[in-house]
Amino acid sequence: MNIEKTIKTWWLLPLSAIAIGAGSIGLQAPVGYAQLPDHGANPLYGTVQLGGDFARDPHRVQVQAGGGTDTRNLGLPNSCVGFIARSQPDARINYRATDYKVLSFYVTSNSDTTLIINGPDGRWYCNDDMSGSTVNPRVIFDSPRSGQYDVWVGTYGTAKTESANLYVSERGNPLYGSLSLNAGFTPDPHRVNIQAGGNTDVQTFNVGSSCVGYIAIAQPDLRVNYQAGRYQNLSFAATANTDTTLVIHGPDGRWYCNDDFEGTDPKVIFNSPASGRYDIWVGTYGQAKVEPAQIHISEM
Repeated sequence: MNIEKTIKTWWLLPLSAIAIGAGSIGLQAPVGYAQLPDHGANPLYGTVQLGGDFARDPHRVQVQAGGGTDTRNLGLPNSCVGFIARSQPDARINYRATDYKVLSFYVTSNSDTTLIINGPDGRWYCNDDMSGSTVNPRVIFDSPRSGQYDVWVGTYGTAKTESANLYVSERGNPLYGSLSLNAGFTPDPHRVNIQAGGNTDVQTFNVGSSCVGYIAIAQPDLRVNYQAGRYQNLSFAATANTDTTLVIHGPDGRWYCNDDFEGTDPKVIFNSPASGRYDIWVGTYGQAKVEPAQIHISEM
């Protein structure tokens, strides 16, 4: 993380700031600024209608981040940084809330990006770096409102445009953490202890006939950020004293599932695996219960 940016983002925040999620701040900008970003204009990369439990989660919008306007000159909260196209949002998300408790917006790019969002309540929510290990931003809304979310993806420090992906997700942080694994990782297999199962029948989401079991759909059990290399296989398996299943959302946006691979233990194998994020759920077969289990990740 850039220390200078951290100081800019946090030490200048007024005491009235309202924290909405990890690393995000929601504030009503001062009145009287004629040059605020125009959240009434048509978005550059389209409008998306998303209801609670949207099928393709995360939803991706490809954008060109950045623009010619420095957000620090727009009268926005101090947490809002970066260069944007002021006259139009990059994307507009019309969201219909249901029972989901989290709505998150995050960006991936090869450049240092920022997020500026005008929420349904008229407030501004911004972030620069979601954590110390990445320069990509994320804004999380707890108990999100229905309504219009206008989103700008900025570039930090310079007025340029860069390719980026904006993602919208109802998934919270993984229950048992995130891993960053590069090809050739050791130990192999890498093991993580979890509690399998949950209250949601995967089949009600129609993500594939092979996807079965009961899981905690709102939060993956584990997230693996994988950097591919010379290895031709990446496998995920689960072991337990009960009948378990595997549900994985891959970097390509598709769902991969298995029930019984070896006995009642499931396994999913990716041939020529892609780099990216793998969200993993271990389900319990046949009934909504929670049981101890272990995830095994291997390139062998």
